[in-house]
Amino acid sequence: MEKCIFVPMKKCLIFVLYIMLLSGRAFAQGPDDAAFKFLNLSTSARANALGGNNISIVEKDISLIYQNPALLGPELDKQLNLNFTAYMEGIKLGSVTFGKAVNNRSAWGIGMHYLDYGTIVETSPDGSILGDFSVKDLSLSGFYGYDFSERLRGGFAIKAIYSSYAEFTSFALGVDLGLNYYNVDKGFSGSLTFKNLGGQLVKYDEISEKMPWDIQLGISQKLEHAPIRFSITAQHLNKWDLTVYPTYETDANGILVEKKDSFGKTLLKHFIFGVDVLPTQNVWLAVGYNFKRKEDLQLAEQRGLTGFTAGAGIKVSSFQAGFSLSQMHVGALSYSFSISTNLGAFNL
Repeated sequence: MEKCIFVPMKKCLIFVLYIMLLSGRAFAQGPDDAAFKFLNLSTSARANALGGNNISIVEKDISLIYQNPALLGPELDKQLNLNFTAYMEGIKLGSVTFGKAVNNRSAWGIGMHYLDYGTIVETSPDGSILGDFSVKDLSLSGFYGYDFSERLRGGFAIKAIYSSYAEFTSFALGVDLGLNYYNVDKGFSGSLTFKNLGGQLVKYDEISEKMPWDIQLGISQKLEHAPIRFSITAQHLNKWDLTVYPTYETDANGILVEKKDSFGKTLLKHFIFGVDVLPTQNVWLAVGYNFKRKEDLQLAEQRGLTGFTAGAGIKVSSFQAGFSLSQMHVGALSYSFSISTNLGAFNL
């Protein structure tokens, strides 16, 4: 049995290396100058409740493997998960995921992740309405997780990515790589991920687009005498300056110069903070804070709760349900809903 597993795994690893070679010059670019950025949007209600990204919490929630493929293991055998997120202005985001144990040390999974922007009005340069068009992004993923020891697990995901913007379409292949160290006795978990490595095979037009590749580190620590867990996720570690739109100010000589963020603000843009409360095995509550989202989307006149997230989940019988809410900016709320079940409970 082990030999039968090893042979196809060798082929998978060779394929992973091939996709990584497609990255080409992608390592010269960061998260804000690439295509397929929908891959960075989480559909997991639990991850969204913790600030929108969490690569280190270890739970029986298969939606988390999009955050880190090393969170996939035999404990998720036959789990089926559906997620739906109402984003902004009618934009819809969703996923469906299934996992299956191979043996007591490994598991595989499959998933579909999509983003639908709805119908957009098409106009000419002079403002005349020409009709409408649709915009959609889709990713089909295969996952694999393997326990190297009782505390160390590795995993990878291979993604086929398709994008359609009116008459323009594109296709790409991507890979996520992850490691997770979990000490259940200490309640500590630490993870490292390399996300969205790969490259574009079919261009939208004449220009070759890059992948939104990312390096992330995350830790989670549960308190010894309280059902509380703290998480810190560091993202975009491959790029220091995360300014999306530059701002300008006039210096002492009356010359217009670009206004730079302070060291502290630039550093904080890399971090997401989350806290979840686990009063029982069947209930969770969570809040999160995403500093970069707050800085990118808040209005100077109305700050509101942009950057903050919250959510809760419950398990009843064979079903788990979760809900999260976040304020993307003062004019838009985003919510996620997820439901999971174990098909083994139905003898499937």
